[in-house]
Amino acid sequence: WAPARCVAAWALLVGALAAGTPCVPPPGSTLLVLGQDRDAIAGYAQAFGAPAGAAAYTSLPDLQGLMDPADYGSGVEHAEALVEAYPGAVVQLAVYLVGELANVTAGAHDLPIRALADWIAAARVPVYLRLGYEFDNPSNGYEPEAFAAAFRHIVRAIRARGVPNVAFVWHAWGFEPWGGRPLSAWYPGDAFVDWACVSAFQQVFGGAHMEHMRDMARFAEAHGKPLGICEATPFGGLSRGANGTTHVAAPGVPEGYSADTWADWFEPLLAFVRDHEVRLLSYINCDWDAQPMWKGQGWGDTRLEADGRHASLWRERVLASDRFAPACEEGTTLDAEPNSAITELAARGRRVTLPAMDPGPMSPGERVVVLLAIAVGLFTTLAAAVAFGSDWGTRRGQQSSYEAFEAPLMPLGDAQRELEPASNAEGASAHLHQATSP
Repeated sequence: WAPARCVAAWALLVGALAAGTPCVPPPGSTLLVLGQDRDAIAGYAQAFGAPAGAAAYTSLPDLQGLMDPADYGSGVEHAEALVEAYPGAVVQLAVYLVGELANVTAGAHDLPIRALADWIAAARVPVYLRLGYEFDNPSNGYEPEAFAAAFRHIVRAIRARGVPNVAFVWHAWGFEPWGGRPLSAWYPGDAFVDWACVSAFQQVFGGAHMEHMRDMARFAEAHGKPLGICEATPFGGLSRGANGTTHVAAPGVPEGYSADTWADWFEPLLAFVRDHEVRLLSYINCDWDAQPMWKGQGWGDTRLEADGRHASLWRERVLASDRFAPACEEGTTLDAEPNSAITELAARGRRVTLPAMDPGPMSPGERVVVLLAIAVGLFTTLAAAVAFGSDWGTRRGQQSSYEAFEAPLMPLGDAQRELEPASNAEGASAHLHQATSP
């Protein structure tokens, strides 16, 4: 376990120093992120250019889709590939926690949490970490107290690793919270949350049924947190006539929207962004109907590049807008500082390969074993020295041979050599949690 521990420590330190802290765009600016799978993002980038940010999904405890690709019928998730494909782009990383809250809080998943922390540091880009996203969605079943406790546990564990390039995101689903409870029931506390976030799906159509999104906006303002829209797509697709789908109304919202998705959905969404100073907008750009997990659910095709009119409007009213310029202020509430001892290595831009898991600090039992091993080693060395001394007088004739003897230099091991650049770090992996249909 000692070599693995050393490698992970170097990975953390080198990566963390080179990483930028997650920024909060200044008033009037919004960071634009694209999702939600590798190929969908690539299709967008080919048509519009590389995005300022890319969205990915993983889970505890298995971390599939993080360093290795994973596809569960909803597109390929591979966060590491996004870091390599879009240098300098931020990563919005969601962590699925359904069924694992008690295990997280009990410390059963501390190893993968530490591995996740080390991956974030080694990625050397700002990472917006959505822990247990859509916490108030009934389909997730996150009990408020258990969710808040697990959220705090993960934040503490990652902060303990000294990771400076992570912001912790608290993400509601944008509809009525599970059980009618207030958002505050799930809140981990100001000290553990850097961003507040909400989803935007069919409740945006027409702009008159966004009250729960506005509740989150008011909550974020009251707690001094920047507001983001972490999942957004026009449920039903860009064009009703083209793919045969119809926009599905949110609960209590009558149907009857026009076929003009830009007017009915994009314009209310962009108005919400302006009115509530949304600092991060993550658009899901994919052909939902072509993915087995979503086929037949009515999501449609929301790829902007596949619809000429929407592509033109997107370029004109989003990409050409001053609001979505990549201006950012450095800073996060984390206040972690990288280790200055590794400034030179990090300045060289070295990438390292992380092990799948890091054993973490030694337990009391491990310390006892190590101390016993040291004691045995010292005793053996002392005994050998005494035996050697007692025999010294009988070998006076060989004195010149001993005086001439020089121990050969030990060859440098891999851990002592200068770190060499590595590409496509591979190890732990993650499960894509599909965005739940509201």
